Amino acid sequence: MQSVSDPLNLFFEDGSWFARAHELRLWVVSCDASLRNPVLTLVPKLEFHADNRSAWPVLTDAHTKADDGWQLRANVLAADWARRVEAFAKAGVQQGQVKATQGPAAFRTTAVAIGKSMVAPLEGLVLVLAPAIVQHPTQLESDLTALMGDPALQHCRWVLVIDLDTAPPQALIDALGPQRALVTRCRIDPAQQNRDLSAMLSGTNPARFGTAFPVGVTAPRRVDDPPPLPKEKRDAALKASGIDPALVDRGPEIRAKALGAAIAMKDGRGPEAIEQQRQARDLCASVGQHELQVITWITLASYLSGLEQRPAAKRELLGAIEVARAHRLLRPESQAHLALGLLHALDAEHPAAVRAYADAGRTAEAAGEPMLAIEGWRMAGQLTARLRQDDAAVRAFGEALRIADATPPAQVEQSSAPEAARQLAALYERRGMQAQAVSLYAQADLMERGEEEPVDARQ
Repeated sequence: MQSVSDPLNLFFEDGSWFARAHELRLWVVSCDASLRNPVLTLVPKLEFHADNRSAWPVLTDAHTKADDGWQLRANVLAADWARRVEAFAKAGVQQGQVKATQGPAAFRTTAVAIGKSMVAPLEGLVLVLAPAIVQHPTQLESDLTALMGDPALQHCRWVLVIDLDTAPPQALIDALGPQRALVTRCRIDPAQQNRDLSAMLSGTNPARFGTAFPVGVTAPRRVDDPPPLPKEKRDAALKASGIDPALVDRGPEIRAKALGAAIAMKDGRGPEAIEQQRQARDLCASVGQHELQVITWITLASYLSGLEQRPAAKRELLGAIEVARAHRLLRPESQAHLALGLLHALDAEHPAAVRAYADAGRTAEAAGEPMLAIEGWRMAGQLTARLRQDDAAVRAFGEALRIADATPPAQVEQSSAPEAARQLAALYERRGMQAQAVSLYAQADLMERGEEEPVDARQ
């Protein structure tokens, strides 16, 4: 889709120039939230540019008012460097070892130490700051200005990846000037996106959905294509592989209906979006694709909710849950429970919301989906804590952390378990249980770093 490829092509062109033009000290990338993941996938690949000799560590820790994140970045930077030291050692190159320091200047000290311990073929650092959350853009700009002005960090260049709705460090950009600062805006053009989506849906034959050739043109057969199977033999081969032939025939139509609904919703044509999404759901049911049926059903409920039809949305979610249970589809069932909990919470139906969130947690755990399970119990705990139902909140947060205890640290790091630990710690503080609260805050920090917790403070 050109609406996506255009901003990413711009990003890659500017990134190639930044890798080549070493006089540039700062590259600010402001991107749509939908492009953040592709951008963060492409950034590290610029390290392999032919004109680059620097390491490009990517640091995604949040910059909030409560925690500026520099200590966490120092820890991640040191861990990234340790992996590079190990990799270079296998090639017979001995880079110097560096450990993260602690304290207010931890990031600066760690970056300086890496610069001093670095040997050829590496030359300097390109520090990619991509905070997932920026609550205080002015303070982030001040921090970055101080770091870039530090003579001990002149071996560093900087990339700042932020969302489009986050204020860029304009004073710093202006002070550096166009010769030393590069700014890239990765933004999806809504008009081009509409043209892309309309092109995908063009034509009257759903079987053509997503094809690259023009409307009305049938692609020629490749010379090495095998002869087509008669429909009876094709269907038999599909059934032998566990595939319903009806899905092959109706799949393009399902995709076309679902995408058509999304476009209609985006364009403000609510009734049309609802009708097309219902058709997509019913087509899934007609070909026995019950998991897709539940997923499209949940999407239908989200559209109804977005159109301020929450009672209807709740009824649709209850239907989705019933089908999911009938077919033992635990993961989509847990997602439906989460969505139902949100709608109940928005309507101040607190007991029903707590039950839905708890059902989401139990179902997701049974499905082997710990991140969903943790989120369900965290939401139940958060809501009961807000209602001052402390005993229920402690139990719910405890369930979230129990599941986190049995989950690999790398997954826990990406989950809402650290937030559950902090909210449980706040409850303990309210009860005067300071030791337990301190232990839980420390546990939350460990989980965010993907490390094992040393103690269980929830006794």
